[in-house]
Amino acid sequence: MGENISGSFWVVIPDSVLSDDSIPANAKLLYGRISALTTRAGYCWASNAQLAEAAKMSPDSVSRLVSVLQKAGHIRLELENDQGNGSTIRRIYQTLPAPTPLGKNAETPLGKNAETPLGKKTDPLSAKKPSPPLQNCRPLHYSKKNKKEKEISARENRAQIDSYFAQVFATYPQVLSALTLMLDARAEAGNPMPSLTAAKTLYRKLTSCADDGEGFNPYLAESCLLYSAEKGYPSVYPPKSDEIAAARERLRRSAANAAPESDTAVDLGGLVFV
Repeated sequence: MGENISGSFWVVIPDSVLSDDSIPANAKLLYGRISALTTRAGYCWASNAQLAEAAKMSPDSVSRLVSVLQKAGHIRLELENDQGNGSTIRRIYQTLPAPTPLGKNAETPLGKNAETPLGKKTDPLSAKKPSPPLQNCRPLHYSKKNKKEKEISARENRAQIDSYFAQVFATYPQVLSALTLMLDARAEAGNPMPSLTAAKTLYRKLTSCADDGEGFNPYLAESCLLYSAEKGYPSVYPPKSDEIAAARERLRRSAANAAPESDTAVDLGGLVFV
């Protein structure tokens, strides 16, 4: 083909080619000429002689520079036999890095060493955009009212729990005092007793942990509660053997110090009082 060819008004050299130090400057200029001669079909069909004429170079130089661009990965060649005259048709495709989608990970390319023919349509905005965060449309007075209602509910719940424990441990003031300390520690840690049902569960677990083998030991229950309050535990746990022994000793001493009932008979004028 000896006819003259003309390209577009613009010569485009992308940054990936312009900043490639592994290829000579003439190869970059030839790439720009190829881009100008690329048709809407996405390829350049010009021969080396036509490229040489357009770029003002010799055909041998064009042949060498085409090979350089191909090895550098900036162009891709396709050869096809012409069934009409038996000649070979060459198509030159420009290969460009895949566009980076806009969004959260804009610094990450679509694929490693990805290349896209110039004629192939790509949409950098085709990636699914993340949904915008939901806005809180509740008015300010609603939040204040909701917070106040929660505080009132928490106070009522605590009063109900305290009343329940006061009834079941009415005869064990030391247990009730230690239990109050534990509940206060939970509330200060932001983990208050949630309901009366949870309080009953704690009661069952406490009576189980405070059983020293001879029945409910209030000193053992007190020890378990004080330990949980000190450590910030939300519940009580089985005591150690030395704690059980110490609680038994405290219970024995308490029983021994209790004043015995008087059974002395006094004779007052023939009347006997017991």
